[in-house]
Amino acid sequence: FTGWLLHLQLRPLARPLPDAVRSGGERAPVAAAPSPEATRLGERLRVLVEVDQVHLDPDLTFDRFVGLMGAPDRTVRRLINQQLGHDHFRAFLNSHRMIEARRRLSDPAHQHDKLITIAMDSGFSSLASFNRVFQDAESRPPSAFRRAALAPAEEPAGTARAPAADF
Repeated sequence: FTGWLLHLQLRPLARPLPDAVRSGGERAPVAAAPSPEATRLGERLRVLVEVDQVHLDPDLTFDRFVGLMGAPDRTVRRLINQQLGHDHFRAFLNSHRMIEARRRLSDPAHQHDKLITIAMDSGFSSLASFNRVFQDAESRPPSAFRRAALAPAEEPAGTARAPAADF
């Protein structure tokens, strides 16, 4: 999460240098500091996702999210679509829900949890939507992901242990 948040806040805006500053006729972009509004929105988004974990609410709507962000609808939509690169609000939510689902599926403490429990605890409203989103993101079902994540690590080739000596 922090990686894309940093990307959001530190994303350089391409702006050509004045002709007098450019050398060799090249157009070099200049990194602009994020506006105070962008910094505030980025921090608010970080708190909503990392601290409040609003994405885990299966009934979260865009309107409610806009209210929680404390910014105009258009600004929040632009943040999600253009700056974060999601096609729509649901894709934004599902990306964060998938992070939680992967974490739970990989955690030995949750190895006996049913998939419906993992789905609901990750913010999905149904097992069907969880399976569909997971399959699209991982190209395999959640059960296969869990098996692979919890499988004991195999020893790398060439590092096989010598048989124990029989004395």
